[in-house]
Amino acid sequence: MKNYTPFKPFLKSPEGLSKFMIKQLLSRYERGVGGVPSEIASVIKLLCDDASLPHISYIHTKGGAVKKLADIFISYLSDSSSESELSTSFMKINGWDEIPFYAAGLASATSALYLALLEAGAKGGEVITTSFNYVGVINAIYMSGATPVFIDVDSDHWMMDPNLLESAINNNTRAIVLTHLNQFADLSPYLELYERKGLEIPFIQDASVAMGSKNGGLHPGILNLGVGGATIFSLATSKVLTGLGGALMVSNDESFLHRILTMAYQGIDLTGGAGILLAGGNFKMNDINAAIAIEQLRRAKEIFGRRRRLKEFYDLELADLEESGKLKMQSCSGEPVVTHYPIKVAKRDSLAAKMAADGIILSRWHACHMEEFCRVNSAKAGSGLPVTEDLQERLTFLPFYADLTESDIKFIAENLKGKL
Repeated sequence: MKNYTPFKPFLKSPEGLSKFMIKQLLSRYERGVGGVPSEIASVIKLLCDDASLPHISYIHTKGGAVKKLADIFISYLSDSSSESELSTSFMKINGWDEIPFYAAGLASATSALYLALLEAGAKGGEVITTSFNYVGVINAIYMSGATPVFIDVDSDHWMMDPNLLESAINNNTRAIVLTHLNQFADLSPYLELYERKGLEIPFIQDASVAMGSKNGGLHPGILNLGVGGATIFSLATSKVLTGLGGALMVSNDESFLHRILTMAYQGIDLTGGAGILLAGGNFKMNDINAAIAIEQLRRAKEIFGRRRRLKEFYDLELADLEESGKLKMQSCSGEPVVTHYPIKVAKRDSLAAKMAADGIILSRWHACHMEEFCRVNSAKAGSGLPVTEDLQERLTFLPFYADLTESDIKFIAENLKGKL
């Protein structure tokens, strides 16, 4: 009778000449020759080693690449300053000597937010967020069975205006979702509000386009307010660091993250039991996305540094246009690492058409409360959103990606100057 292995690899590792050639390739990579990108080498090693092949098992709890990524990400976050005024206040409120934080890998930022809202009991309640947002945030709110309540953004940073939050909170508020746009927003006013009012409402931060940013020495993910507070990072292809998919969720509450992972793994008991603990779904990250993201994270300093330099060059090239009042750039606080480069202009649509004629494609976010899907689904827009509605008409994103060069930026800037 053959020995039975309960969890077998679903891919067979190479043999013979193929195995020899792959070993030669990896040997060249390890010696720093041959030009093999680290992300590709990481996936090759994962798929060609019997010991590390993805298995049909609960990968996150079995020490696979997803668990390794979560551990490395926690180490990355640990270089945040624990002596900042904000972190000191946060520890005092919670009675901690140090801030605990934990990470979990999930399928996408949208699914991560959806799970966090389910855990918050959002169904039938309201979730406060901003209309000027990536649509995935609003979709996750609707998927959870909640109604989005929109408050305005501030006129400089184009993120949630904290001065408008308190009046929007009521007994039906199940969660608050703050999107960090190209920077880590100052959490001081939110911490003050939570402390003054004794709030326990889950404060969920979408840091999908703020990876690498700091404010007051802190990374996003360190301070998670309320019961069930969490920070979500996307690893999609368009983000600063990528796994070609996937996301990371960070929380100060380990038991909260365990419940999130249980839902992500179809509700199956991940502690070794055989039971189904709750209704869940398939929202887990896979090892291949994690293997790529691990190598990206190891290159984080290089990747973040390049993004900062590109932003600084854009700022320099466009400074005269801002001084003349022809455009407005986004105000950024702390140490931003930007995913997008937004500007506000007088006639966005005509500018986009003119730029497209020269091969420069502009993009945008939407004021979601003005879109049909929000009107049909009864979103609430509070007392009006004048800043958001102004951005809806005037804001656009200039091209911004890792392979952009200074000569590309000069070309874009000169093109802008000729059309504004």
